[in-house]
Amino acid sequence: MKQLFSIIAIAAAVFSQGLLGLQKESDHFIFYYEASDSSVVDTITFRLEGSYDRILADLQLIVNGKIGVHIYPTLQEFHNAIGWPDAPDWLVGVGWTEIHVVSPLNPGPAHSYEEIMDNVFIHEFTHICTRKINQNLPIWLNEGFACYEGGPYYDKASVVAVYNRLGRIPALDELNSSYDNFVNFGGYPLCLTISTFIVVTYGMEKMSDFIRTPGDYTIFSGLTKNEFQELWMEHVKVNYLGISSAVFDTELNSLSGFVLNQNYPNPFNPITKISFSVPKKAHIKIIVFDTLGKEVSTLVNEEKPSGNYSVDFSAEGLSVGIYFYQLKTKEFIETKKMILMK
Repeated sequence: MKQLFSIIAIAAAVFSQGLLGLQKESDHFIFYYEASDSSVVDTITFRLEGSYDRILADLQLIVNGKIGVHIYPTLQEFHNAIGWPDAPDWLVGVGWTEIHVVSPLNPGPAHSYEEIMDNVFIHEFTHICTRKINQNLPIWLNEGFACYEGGPYYDKASVVAVYNRLGRIPALDELNSSYDNFVNFGGYPLCLTISTFIVVTYGMEKMSDFIRTPGDYTIFSGLTKNEFQELWMEHVKVNYLGISSAVFDTELNSLSGFVLNQNYPNPFNPITKISFSVPKKAHIKIIVFDTLGKEVSTLVNEEKPSGNYSVDFSAEGLSVGIYFYQLKTKEFIETKKMILMK
């Protein structure tokens, strides 16, 4: 497969406004299209103009001049126009200095009218805006933020399908190595989870800062890249894959041994519950410590008779991130991970 990034860069240099016959202007855009798409231009205008101020405010950006929007009647005409006649069917739009998208009336087999109309035009406009800020974004950030602004096109089932196919969650570097790998690793649904996680956890202002300095993860999270990656992967496991269960195993009532359960809720803010089982009288110690191994709280430090127990942990005043909690006796030790979000 050709490298998509290179194709888009080449295409940006060869697009011609004269390829399409009709023209219409709105407050912030100039539309180029054929008569067959006259019925949808007003709706496309409404969608783009309705998102214009929001996206620029999110990015703290000012755009001078009007942006061209080229609408091609068929998928093949769009692919021919960008200089990639044998492009895959899923490629329905590009945004560099102008927007180029296939008509929502004839989107091809991989997309629907609603997907093109509601998501793709705004997705490509977002690309133009972020590239005005930084043309060297990681692929996952470039595509993920455009997916976020474009709307919830990829759902939880899309993430589950990627995980089932790969058997794992790809690392950030794998999603940034090339567009070929990005697509093969299911990058679009995964990158949406990353951008959504950043915005929801740290706020849009921090996302805007990160787009300007994408190598500095501390600017929005206070974490290293590896720490953030681990935090995001845990977020995907808990909220998309259901790997961490909120329901405690009923077999614990048999008290067959010491058991430390996963905290609930997880992620949490700022209080979570830790449940554990004691099969016989023993001195129990449960501590919480950070990723550097520094103890931040002692939750239990006393003798307990056999039984099931739970204790609340409040992270009030602590920084967001990954923490660990550990149950320790003379004959048993177990440690689990939890995520503090704000």
